[in-house]
Amino acid sequence: MWFYLPKNLNLDEIFEKYDPSGIKGFSKEKAVLVLNQLTLVKARYKYKVMPGGYVPLNAQVMQAYVHNYNDYLNYFITAGVVVKNYYQVGSHSTGYNFHNDYCKPVTTVRIDLPFVYEKKITRFRKKNGLTPEQQKEFSYLTKWYNEDLQIDKEASTQAVYADWLHKMENPKERTYDLRARRYKIPDDQRFSATYSIEALSNFDWNMSIDDFGFRFHTTFSNMSSFIRPFIKYKGQNLVSIDIGNCQPYLSLRLLDRSFYELQKKFSEGAFCDLITIYDLYSVKECKRIINIKRERERKEESKGDTLMLEDSLQCSDMQDVNLYRNLVLENKLYDFLKQEFETRLGKKYAKPKDVKGDVYHLYFSRNEQYGQNYRYYNEKKNRWYVIDTRTKVIFNELFPTVYNIFYRIKSGPDKKDYTLLAKLLQAIESYLVLKVICKRISIERPDVFFTTIHDSICTTEENEAYVTSVMHEELTKAIGYPPTLKRELWNK
Repeated sequence: MWFYLPKNLNLDEIFEKYDPSGIKGFSKEKAVLVLNQLTLVKARYKYKVMPGGYVPLNAQVMQAYVHNYNDYLNYFITAGVVVKNYYQVGSHSTGYNFHNDYCKPVTTVRIDLPFVYEKKITRFRKKNGLTPEQQKEFSYLTKWYNEDLQIDKEASTQAVYADWLHKMENPKERTYDLRARRYKIPDDQRFSATYSIEALSNFDWNMSIDDFGFRFHTTFSNMSSFIRPFIKYKGQNLVSIDIGNCQPYLSLRLLDRSFYELQKKFSEGAFCDLITIYDLYSVKECKRIINIKRERERKEESKGDTLMLEDSLQCSDMQDVNLYRNLVLENKLYDFLKQEFETRLGKKYAKPKDVKGDVYHLYFSRNEQYGQNYRYYNEKKNRWYVIDTRTKVIFNELFPTVYNIFYRIKSGPDKKDYTLLAKLLQAIESYLVLKVICKRISIERPDVFFTTIHDSICTTEENEAYVTSVMHEELTKAIGYPPTLKRELWNK
């Protein structure tokens, strides 16, 4: 089996220098399993990376591989291979990272495990991958992840090194993380990129569907955009077609009364309280998918406004809704909000796209984060945030009906799940991309190669026009308005 470790880590030298015999039941294979898991979390799950490059390690997952994993971690901390960032109340959770000496390119390590361990790892990987039902359902998509999809390992590795060296020598040109609101660490970027190169070279696809918004994840979708030009299918250049301004565009569907009327046959009276989303993949499943409260007259106060969600939708032709819709369809929403935030708040954005970080928080942060600097701990990302939520006040002033609808969706049943808006938008996205567009392509043109990266579809240049036309037709039909599709040719 293959595993992934820092390229310059020589375990035999470490074991010779630091005696590991104090670890009960010690074996080199178990040591590799522990370090491999640290590599995977750090390289795959970028949203979990805390300042300094530390990542949390899930105890249940670690114990599934090595029961006494903590003994191995403590050993590698003593040996100077791993560093630990201890939990601090009000600051951050416990995290682990490779020592600076080993935050280097990743390489593949192949070891033969005892049968019992190999069986356990295979079973665990299957459990966290696609289920047999998903493999059958999405066979029209998974079939394209094969040895015809290849990366130029040597050229991509050289390009990653050149990019790393440039960013190390020019700190002002480092990549800014809009959501984490900090600059990315070049060593971490190189670490993740080289892992992707190794995994793609091994045809190690790591396919799964998450239970948040039902997105389809693979090594291909998780890779750094920097290495895309080095990937080809049967030697042909690839092109990606992205849904421009995807989240704002999909949100237009939520401003249409018909979206909610679809569910009415499963409830009595008005559609009042949204939404526990488990799946949105067919009208037939809506009763199971969406938990609709049957309270006809339930009202909740929001700054003196007692509009029900359905009442808001009856006003969907109001001026602010039309303005929001027009800005989204003309691809001008971000520019418009950037100008408003800069004028009203005195904010300055270094780059036009930097405003997206504030817009993400408008959509997806908690309702109570409103009008002041708000400090909160994000359990999923294992870090504390301080957010300037004055932008929400401005958005509410500009688009009061839109804000009210988003507010009520994020309130959810009993105001317990502010992530409902994010879940809903991602579920709509994954449904349209995976089960509508890709499914249609597979039926009409089973010979056409395609893969997905969440809100974009990748294909060969010769099939670009056909795939683009299908995306345009299906998105227009589903959302009610034509999308802005952006083309990116992957070549060197």
